[in-house]
Amino acid sequence: MLGFNWDLFNQKGWGVFGKEVCIFNWASQAKKSVCERLLLKDFENDQLRCGGTWFVGVNFLNNDKFGGLGKVTFKGQSVHAITQRYGSMFHTWDQAQISICFKGYPQPMAGESHTSFNYRKNRFNAHVDGILPIGSTKRRYAREYHAFILGVPLVNYNKFAAPVVVWEGSHKIMHECLSKQLIELDTVLWKSEDITGIYNEARQEIFVKCKPQIVTVPVGGSYLIHRLALHGVMPWAENGKSGHGGRMIAYFRPQFNQVKFWLNRMA
Repeated sequence: MLGFNWDLFNQKGWGVFGKEVCIFNWASQAKKSVCERLLLKDFENDQLRCGGTWFVGVNFLNNDKFGGLGKVTFKGQSVHAITQRYGSMFHTWDQAQISICFKGYPQPMAGESHTSFNYRKNRFNAHVDGILPIGSTKRRYAREYHAFILGVPLVNYNKFAAPVVVWEGSHKIMHECLSKQLIELDTVLWKSEDITGIYNEARQEIFVKCKPQIVTVPVGGSYLIHRLALHGVMPWAENGKSGHGGRMIAYFRPQFNQVKFWLNRMA
């Protein structure tokens, strides 16, 4: 499918789908919808972070359960390939996150520690989606069980305009480490199991063993990231360029209909 190699994806933890007309049309409609809501300031203040340089946009897109936007359906060879692999494991597409970065990203947030800001700036806030910092002590728990992360750019941008970065092969290390603590537990206990130690150990091992890869594709293309892959966002560099309105990407992260799939090597 558009040159997408699942064997390579299994090895690297990420892959790119080539440009498609139907994805281009969907992205154009999504951008229009997003810009209309932004113009009306139809969002909560906490969606704008990092000194106004990052719009988080969680579940911001008003797509339907099939990913469509009104009469514009979410389809194409990329969508078909993904649903062929994961279709029986998730019921519906989630409302897409709309991540927008602006020139100057990142700036310190109110109350953000020096250590946290340096991690965002120097390690690109590397994380695994769904493993959340909870409470004042920021202990880590696996709370959201995404099937995958699908990024669909809504504007064209270069590799210096706060692109996503994936630590290649990191999903294997993360899987191995998390399995040591979780695999023998009943899945109903996972949400209450403190995995801070093993998660931090996995990240440190990944920083030593895995190479960060910048991922960019043009409007009409898309990229898939393994749910356990360590990834983050690079700072906006001096020569960063994007379409009008900042670097804008729609992210789909549907959750598994059964938690057990999350640590399944075959999924």
